[in-house]
Amino acid sequence: RPFQGRPLYERAVAAANASPVASITEPLLARGGSSIIAVYVATWMDCCMAAESLGISGFGLRFVAALALVLLSFNPSGWSFYHWVAAAAPEITPPMALAAIALLIGWVVFLRATMRSLGVGGVLLALAFFAVLVWVVVYYGWLSMQNTRAITWIALVVVAAVLSMGLSWSHIRRRLSGQADVDQVDER
Repeated sequence: RPFQGRPLYERAVAAANASPVASITEPLLARGGSSIIAVYVATWMDCCMAAESLGISGFGLRFVAALALVLLSFNPSGWSFYHWVAAAAPEITPPMALAAIALLIGWVVFLRATMRSLGVGGVLLALAFFAVLVWVVVYYGWLSMQNTRAITWIALVVVAAVLSMGLSWSHIRRRLSGQADVDQVDER
């Protein structure tokens, strides 16, 4: 154990042992040399998988993931999946097929979570809010409607914002109202 005895290492191991997921990390800590992995597992599960709270970092990570999904699919810079496939059409290569499936999985996960969380009405309200926000920016002259490239970038960021709101809405709702969203499970 090359890091044993160092204060930061000892604190990280103590945090991993005190973690709510300690039952997962204990077997890793019991084996020599695996303690750093256990610390990473505990930290990741505590930060990213915590269902009890949603901080600004949790929402930020969801927004970055949604923005990556949207911008990898299409963006006006010319460096996106859409442009990659359009340039190679009609030929489809295995890496293109793999990227298409990965993007499709991402879109299904994000859209399904957003629709289950916000519903059609919530998505329409969120889109209406952002549309009016863009209208305000155009109305005050901060953005020209002739600048289609900027409008496209703004639209893509809006889509990412709505997707990240959909992923985070259950956490936000629970914090605001004290009500938890649960899926109905039919146990027979």
